[in-house]
Amino acid sequence: MILFFSGKEYDVLSVSTGSSGIMPLLEVFTESEKEAAKPLRIEMNLPLHVVKDRYTLYAHLLRGISVFRPDLKIAPQVFNNYFIDPETWQVNKKGGKYLFLIILLAALLLCGLIVWLVFSFG
Repeated sequence: MILFFSGKEYDVLSVSTGSSGIMPLLEVFTESEKEAAKPLRIEMNLPLHVVKDRYTLYAHLLRGISVFRPDLKIAPQVFNNYFIDPETWQVNKKGGKYLFLIILLAALLLCGLIVWLVFSFG
């Protein structure tokens, strides 16, 4: 099985499905001697006990695709989803930490608003 052109604007994509969990699936196109080109979706939600720093592993995988198959285009969305800087191939998870803090703050504000409404009008 080898990586193949998708016929779309980008050859390596990230795809969100209802069952994909938090991380979107990585979609590449493969071709073998027996089968025509078909999409292959790779589950990127690795358990933490298997890989200590899975985002670094994802960066190495994408860098390998870029180095060994420079004819394949990686969608910019893929780099954003896995916190990878496409210039340096370094992982920058600061954006993910800020997103978590914003969600936590929004949840606390919503809980406070509900408690205030219950005691004010209840």
